[in-house]
Amino acid sequence: MVMEPPPTVLFIHPSPGARDIRVAAARQLGFLAGAVACAGEVGALNNRGVNPDVIVFDDDADDMSPTQFAEELLRRLGDAAPPVVYLLTPQRGEPSIPSPPLRAGLDVVLQRPVRARDVARALLLCVQRSASADSVLHAGELDFDVVRRVLSSDGRSVALTRFESLLLEYLMRRAGRPVPIEELLEQLWGFEPDTGAPEVVRAHVRNLRCKLQTIGAERDLIVNFPGRGYMLDTPADVPAFLSSTP
Repeated sequence: MVMEPPPTVLFIHPSPGARDIRVAAARQLGFLAGAVACAGEVGALNNRGVNPDVIVFDDDADDMSPTQFAEELLRRLGDAAPPVVYLLTPQRGEPSIPSPPLRAGLDVVLQRPVRARDVARALLLCVQRSASADSVLHAGELDFDVVRRVLSSDGRSVALTRFESLLLEYLMRRAGRPVPIEELLEQLWGFEPDTGAPEVVRAHVRNLRCKLQTIGAERDLIVNFPGRGYMLDTPADVPAFLSSTP
């Protein structure tokens, strides 16, 4: 049986060796972990559908200041921007550090010197805060309680399984753009690239469509774009020639 995927953390640090150490440590904590060399790469990753649950920004990455990174992240992603742990170094002779604009209850600043266990604690705290902050998602007439795994529409409700919940939440947070099957297999089921079977996703999409019908929603709210993936939307918003059922 495939286990529920762990949260994903993305490290930003210019040194390959430091990135490797951080990724290895995060994986020991049970995270899926990756790293990039500079802050500017985060936007490119998001354009490819890579959406970490938490980002660790190290001010050794000098292509952006912490404030510039915080502003750019919010400009690109808005409310969908993940929590950020900022690792910041005081300037010589300065008793404190200039803090980036923080989102209350989401972002964390750690001032050097900092211990590895403090970073680990901050990561876990950010993931917990993020999970509780958006416990009910909305898309059109759909309301989805992420914690209770209950999907509602027009006064009717249905309970979802764990993986149905993961799939629906992922699509709802990305409503309006197709999500590739390969991305779903990697991000939700934890498969390595090119190892997961597409039928795993298709089976859960079929189950979700059936449950959407039981609460009066249209089956085609989950639209298949051949060669591009699945998208949560209403049929009226999707060109007919792009949509097919499987």
